[in-house]
Amino acid sequence: MDFDKKDIEFFENFKGFEDKTYNEILSEIKSLQAKYEFEKKHYDFWKKHPNMEKLASIMQEMQDYTNPNRMYERLGVDILSVHCANNIVSIVDPEENGNLLPETQVLRQNLTDTYGYIIPNIRFLDSRLINDFCFEIYVRNKKVYCGKISDNDLKQNNPREIIKSLYKVCFDYVHYIMTKTDAQKLMELVKGQNPTLVNDIIPNYISSSDFKHICANLIQRKVGIKDITLVFETLNENVKYTQDVNELTDIIEKNLSFAPKELEQ
Repeated sequence: MDFDKKDIEFFENFKGFEDKTYNEILSEIKSLQAKYEFEKKHYDFWKKHPNMEKLASIMQEMQDYTNPNRMYERLGVDILSVHCANNIVSIVDPEENGNLLPETQVLRQNLTDTYGYIIPNIRFLDSRLINDFCFEIYVRNKKVYCGKISDNDLKQNNPREIIKSLYKVCFDYVHYIMTKTDAQKLMELVKGQNPTLVNDIIPNYISSSDFKHICANLIQRKVGIKDITLVFETLNENVKYTQDVNELTDIIEKNLSFAPKELEQ
């Protein structure tokens, strides 16, 4: 509650109340008590008002929403996403016989079977800000590709242009799409078969981040790492002589890309 200048002076001089008469002191106290009671009733009235309850609820929501602990939930981005103009959403929506999702699954399987490259889930979004027939591909919330589908493809629900663009982006930005967790899973796979292949070189000669970088280098060059055991065998044979990531990539690429000898007749 607010106090006027006289009230403040009263508190400041309270220790010297001997200089005041009893009636003066009693009058001051009654004045303060009356103000307190008024403020209390005033507060209780608004506290019980429906609008105040609504306001209190909104304020609590805002406090919860901006709670530092909850802010951590807002961190992180989609590793890979496709934003589509409103008029081509039918290509995505299965309820409208959209073929993009099943074609994306085919793309995912092909990348895995051919290159040992497992891409993350792709998020598809519609946007009013994108021109008709256009789409945009984002990697970690950065727009990296803009494309357009034809009217004929739209009528036939044919997402080939989007799939072709996704394929290109997956290789061009593999260093941002592949995560350290992906590399860790590859290491665990080899450890399950031959632990020494991994333990002898990581982290003694190269780090897990180096290994992830080598894998990304190979995939970017369209050299498959599906034979991940051979990748580690090659590393074991050469990592003692060089720990340079690019040199190791060259050696592994050469070993993985061997050509079969001519069959004997």
